[in-house]
Amino acid sequence: MNIKQLIAGLFVCILMACNGENERMLCKTWQVSDVLFDLSEKQLDKEQEVAIALLKEMLTKNIYSFHADGTYITRNALAGAEGKWKLSGDEIIFTDGDNEKQSKRFPILKLTTDTLVISMENDQTSVPITLVLTQINTQ
Repeated sequence: MNIKQLIAGLFVCILMACNGENERMLCKTWQVSDVLFDLSEKQLDKEQEVAIALLKEMLTKNIYSFHADGTYITRNALAGAEGKWKLSGDEIIFTDGDNEKQSKRFPILKLTTDTLVISMENDQTSVPITLVLTQINTQ
């Protein structure tokens, strides 16, 4: 084994260890604690302001539970959903059931033991949204 192969192998091991740590930090129950809208390029009328306020109120009721077996459950006062999740680089990928074509990718902006920040970009919403989630105890 030459030095280049050793360095490449070490790099792969470090990446796998980091991903495993991120998965462990993610596997818990989170509640949306804040919703940030990127409105820098939009002029809102009163009706749009009301719609954004209602969307923020609705989103802050969302709870996400990530399990080590790669499944998730999300719920709010009105409904729930479940499926599979996985990390890919700095994104979390949600898949409903076995339909890989219906996967949704969300960039992770921050992940610590008690904070998860994800971005919902223009392909998921008409305005870029950032969700700030905090860990909650389910006991």
